Amino acid sequence: MQTAQTVRLTHHRPFALEPHVRSALLAAAALLTILDGVATYIWLGLGHAEANPLLVALIHAVGAGPAMALRIAVGLGLLAALGGLSERARLAPYALVIVTGILLGVGLWHGYGVVLTIT
Repeated sequence: MQTAQTVRLTHHRPFALEPHVRSALLAAAALLTILDGVATYIWLGLGHAEANPLLVALIHAVGAGPAMALRIAVGLGLLAALGGLSERARLAPYALVIVTGILLGVGLWHGYGVVLTIT
């Protein structure tokens, strides 16, 4: 006589961030967002062009300073939303890590460009 085995399914969250890690990633992403906006503003002031067509349109509409301030504010708002989601949405921790990595890459790229232009 065969016995039926009971399979117990549990909710497993494959990638959860500890609160201090989430906070550190959010702080790093926020700092990188601000630095990216400042570096872009400096870049534009040195006579270079912005590659993002949405920012180009905004810069033409309101000027470089207000456009970068708005870009930073929107970026920080999106990070705040992602930070809130990272506690309960399954894919949000992945997105937070990816966004922070992308911001780091963009920040290094802009910083490198500004340093090369200044020197």
